Amino acid sequence: MTVTPLKVLLLLLLGTSTSAQSYDVPANLDLGWAGKVHLGALATFGTADTTAISARSDISYRNERWEHELTTKWYRSASQIAVARRDANGDEVTDGDGIVVKDLIRSTTNHRRFVSVQSRWF
Repeated sequence: MTVTPLKVLLLLLLGTSTSAQSYDVPANLDLGWAGKVHLGALATFGTADTTAISARSDISYRNERWEHELTTKWYRSASQIAVARRDANGDEVTDGDGIVVKDLIRSTTNHRRFVSVQSRWF
C-alpha cells in the first residue's frame, strides 16, 4: 500500500474529529439566551433644529457547540435651518396671528440600518 498525500490528509481529518468530540465548554461561558437593547434620542432647537434617534439590539443563543448572534442597528437624524423673513426695512415679517414667518434654508435627513447574523462553532 502506497501512502499518498490524499490518504495523509484523510487520516489527519479523521484524527482531529475525535479530538473535537472531547471538547469541554469553558466554565465561564453562559449557555442559553442573552440580549442587550440600547436606545438613544437627541433634540436641539434654535436657528438649527436637530433631532436624532438610535436603537441597537444584540441577541445571542449559546449551547455546548454553537453560538448564534443577531445584531440590528437603526439610526435616523434630521436637521433643519430656518431664518426669520425680513422686509425691506430689516424688520421681521409676521403673519396675521403675530407669529414670525420663517424660511427654510436647509433640510437634511439621514437613515441608516444594519443587520448582522453570525454563527460560530466551538
